[in-house]
Amino acid sequence: MRRTRFLFLRVFVLAIALAACEEDEVSSRARAAFEKARLLAKQREEMKKHNVSAKKKREERDTKGDTVALSTEILADFLPKSYATYQKNGVPINSPAQINGGAFSTIEQTYSSQNQNIRLTIRDSNKGVSTHAGIGKMWSRTPPTNTKKARGSYVLLAGKFHAWEYYEKRTRRAGLLIDVSDRIYIELIATEQMDTDAVKGLVIGINLDKLAKY
Repeated sequence: MRRTRFLFLRVFVLAIALAACEEDEVSSRARAAFEKARLLAKQREEMKKHNVSAKKKREERDTKGDTVALSTEILADFLPKSYATYQKNGVPINSPAQINGGAFSTIEQTYSSQNQNIRLTIRDSNKGVSTHAGIGKMWSRTPPTNTKKARGSYVLLAGKFHAWEYYEKRTRRAGLLIDVSDRIYIELIATEQMDTDAVKGLVIGINLDKLAKY
């Protein structure tokens, strides 16, 4: 009889302990869900402010009749000096152009680390002639993809800059596309990669906030 009571007591204590653990787990999940929702709300607010600012900047330049894109010299100032073991390979390639009354400027720099290369391109256009206008918002509405050949997903950089990252599994090529102020377009393409870490690491060296103010 005493043994039966002792066994019952052990089961009772164990049940209380399990209930407490389950309650702690539920509370932990609830806190995590709340924190995630708070972070997403903050990101949406930052993105909204950035979109409004970008629209205002375009309207200001259209009103002034400004058709001059940023010079390649200015764009070159935003090129990172290096990233981890990646160093600049050669001099930047610049190519300004005038097309249908609009202006385009492009700067391109290659970074190398042994047999791995990252090509970074920064392209600016003006007065609504950007072929990339609106592409960032399109990325934000595109669901992630993951096939046998490649995977891709939308990324919000610094809580405000639309970007799309992708990885080609068979060719081991990684890429990151960034929309800045709905006008400046940045592209990073890396070879011999296992993931997208290198392209995301190199882009940290670009002052996107400063670039967006032009």
